[in-house]
Amino acid sequence: SSPRPLDLPGLAFDGARVLSSDHLLTIDAVPERVAVVGGGAIGCEFASLLADFGARVTLVEAADRILPGVDEEVARTVARTFTRRGIEVVTGAVIAGFEGAALAFSDATGERRVEVDRVVVAVGRRPRCEGIGLEAAGIEIGPSGHIVVDPWMRTSVAGVYAVGDVVATPQLAHVAFAEAITAVRTMLGEDPVPVAYDRVPWGIYCHPE
Repeated sequence: SSPRPLDLPGLAFDGARVLSSDHLLTIDAVPERVAVVGGGAIGCEFASLLADFGARVTLVEAADRILPGVDEEVARTVARTFTRRGIEVVTGAVIAGFEGAALAFSDATGERRVEVDRVVVAVGRRPRCEGIGLEAAGIEIGPSGHIVVDPWMRTSVAGVYAVGDVVATPQLAHVAFAEAITAVRTMLGEDPVPVAYDRVPWGIYCHPE
């Protein structure tokens, strides 16, 4: 099954005021004021979408820029465009929590409180690997909760392979597809070239895309 959204201390999901990206897909009205915590791909996509729908959006990221890991020029372009569209982009933020109707955090300017109707937490997703018998089978799980594999997608147990969201690689359908090809070709005794993760194309569906 798909990985579950991660929450943060002080921002536990309640499905009403503090939402995961999954919860956000079930709301029946656009909030007037919303904070999106997490400036990665998912956070930027939802911040952009909510702004397009008319919400007043504050995008809050702990790193010193949004879209960490993306080309810096691209990230600057997205941040600049977001600002022109009325999205407040906050970086270098340390979240204190959601108190009453305000998201409390600190950044380079000091302690701040932003009045919002909803908080969307988009700080990543964790694989669903527990409780399915992997430990009993002797399959190694890494500290992040992912199944440990080698470049040919072999787990620590001979004859068992893992691909996609349960391994610590980009959570993208085309990555899982490529990993599956590598795994099957290895099963067939071929010698496939492992997936080149530094060459994976990303599509981040915000505006600009």
